[in-house]
Amino acid sequence: MSSLPNTTDLEIDSAWIDPAWIAFSRSENIHELTSDFHGFAQGLGFQPPESAEQVITDLMSAPLQSALESLFDQQSSFHPGAREMISAFIVRGVDYRGIHAKETQWALNYLSSRVRPDSPLHAYTLHHQCQRWIWEGQPATALKILDDFESAASAPKNEVLKLWQQALIDSVRGFALMELGNFRGATEFLQNSLKISQGLDFALQESVQFTLGSMFRESCQPQKAIELWYEPQRIQRMESSSEWPRLVATHLNACRCAIDLKDASTALHALEKAEHYLPQIQDRYPRLVGYRHLRRGELCTLEEDYATGEAMLISAIEHFESSDPPCPEGWLEARLSLGQYALLQNNLPLAWAIVKKLIEEANELGHIRLRSQALLMQTWFFVSERPPAVDSYQQTLDQVQMIHNPALLFHAFSNLLNYSVNHLGEQEAEKLREKISSLRGQLTDTNYQQLIEKHLPKGLHETNPQ
Repeated sequence: MSSLPNTTDLEIDSAWIDPAWIAFSRSENIHELTSDFHGFAQGLGFQPPESAEQVITDLMSAPLQSALESLFDQQSSFHPGAREMISAFIVRGVDYRGIHAKETQWALNYLSSRVRPDSPLHAYTLHHQCQRWIWEGQPATALKILDDFESAASAPKNEVLKLWQQALIDSVRGFALMELGNFRGATEFLQNSLKISQGLDFALQESVQFTLGSMFRESCQPQKAIELWYEPQRIQRMESSSEWPRLVATHLNACRCAIDLKDASTALHALEKAEHYLPQIQDRYPRLVGYRHLRRGELCTLEEDYATGEAMLISAIEHFESSDPPCPEGWLEARLSLGQYALLQNNLPLAWAIVKKLIEEANELGHIRLRSQALLMQTWFFVSERPPAVDSYQQTLDQVQMIHNPALLFHAFSNLLNYSVNHLGEQEAEKLREKISSLRGQLTDTNYQQLIEKHLPKGLHETNPQ
């Protein structure tokens, strides 16, 4: 590690630290910061300045706990401001999805007694901790942590950094509400975070756009998701900053949305874009290779190249299972697509067995999003040419109410409503219309109306409460 000056000049440190944090809020890329923001590396204490990028990248790549402990070791010559800034890079990590929530929770506790109370580092670390809890299937835990933090935390004195902290908190609160199925509330917080981030050019805006686009996808609005993800300035920013992982994730998700729209041309364009950038990062992000296999298999199935589609889906499952670390949400999603493939092949017994097993496994692993998708898929059998027997209806109805996503739950109820009209009578159908109406408060008004038009034929929604 480079030799660094041992300084305790807190006046110089405090004069430098706010501008440094503002620079970080606008670019979390260490190469961009050391290249474009004059004095950033020197302010951290690096001599020569060019050594900063390699030293920080090495710390970001190391295990989080050992990296922070070495940074705050008494023998370390980093001054307090440098420790703050470098801690932010470590908390983020080279692969921010490769760090677990409990590790970030340890970091938050470790830093709380070592960094000044009004440092933006605390909110930034909390943001990552809560994001990781949500990724690990515990959005309610994330909301509780956010509530506790907002009631006790000190806000930065600098107005720009105060707004950055608010944008960080709003973005992850919106993400948690989305995962809990409150799409109306999630929209409010995500849009507020995006408004702040775009107004002050925070780097956060790209991830907020991605999350908001994900909510559009989850709420069955795939075209709006594609339009938001492919906003030209967003793509240009990611390309100029060499944000290859975000670019690949953007294109792979856009591919999935295009498949949902049955737009094979757009799906292929998005997949080829992802494949263009993937070789640069596939060693560090092996799960993205699995998602490439998965999207290729789904696209082949859409194009009725069933043999290649099945082979690619199986390849995706094997990749997710063998990758280090394993990616259970990936292989669950790939097996769900394999179940959809079996349904398209009219192999109802195989598709039914796959879906039942997926519901059980997703529940055990705590992946509520994929459990919801599997529960919805279970209702597709009730609108097939050979629907299940009437005695399985009540069990399915009870199960689908575990769906956390109100748009998917709307779709599931509409499938069962169609079945009930044909097999169970008007009394049961009216109960389902009431359940559908009860979802209005969780969805935006526009989204709710779109779902009525998409999933409820005229003969079914005429008596639906408006």
